[in-house]
Amino acid sequence: MIKNLVTRLCAIAIVGCITISNVMAQRNLADSLIGITNAVLPDTVKLNAYCLLFEQPLKDTTINYEKLFDKAIILADRVKQKSYKAMIYNSLGTKLKKQGKLDEALAAYFISLEISTQIGDQKFMAISNNNIANCYNNKGKYLKAISHYLYALKIFEQIKLPAKAASVMMSIGNVYADQRLQMVQTMDPNLLLKH
Repeated sequence: MIKNLVTRLCAIAIVGCITISNVMAQRNLADSLIGITNAVLPDTVKLNAYCLLFEQPLKDTTINYEKLFDKAIILADRVKQKSYKAMIYNSLGTKLKKQGKLDEALAAYFISLEISTQIGDQKFMAISNNNIANCYNNKGKYLKAISHYLYALKIFEQIKLPAKAASVMMSIGNVYADQRLQMVQTMDPNLLLKH
């Protein structure tokens, strides 16, 4: 009994240490990326750092992401390459989605899609549609999800990105599986036994 207790306590201590080291590593990465955005470097390097920063799984309340987002948008406007602005909105959408803020994520993804469409950036049009579809799938809006997945799939096939196309096909399959599971869960079990 004491051996089991010691084993459990050791396991809890190990998990605690791993968790703390992961949080510290994420925090160090965030600090490094923020450092890049403040350094004397080309604006495009800074914009890429902002995008990476927004996609980090950090839930650090000491980082003012809204202020960083505003700075990134101003920088993207200064660079005069709308593709960076689309990337920033896409990265913001990813951050919001990870936080469970699906409606806000959708708004960011739709802005990314709009910008991508305006400049004819097919890759980002497909990426934005795929991300929009993921949000709709998470919200249980399967028809909207399928519509955006199909659009993303078509573009990925056109621009010859087979790995991305295959990923979208898997997502479409998962939507149908989610729909079926939802349908089975809501069915009356007695109806299943009669057939």
